Amino acid sequence: SKPLSAYFHFLAENRAAVIAENPGLGIGPVQKILSTKWNELDAVEKEVCTCISSRETS
Repeated sequence: SKPLSAYFHFLAENRAAVIAENPGLGIGPVQKILSTKWNELDAVEKEVCTCISSRETS
């Protein structure tokens, strides 16, 4: 299977926590929260996700 992009790796790592913090929310609102969190990450934090993603491709 195709390795996850940095963004999708971030989603996979953080989805459960967002759902736990916001019980009863549907998939759409959870994705919106995750998207906002991703956009708020600084370059260093995004680079960590990118490095993890890159390791999965090698």
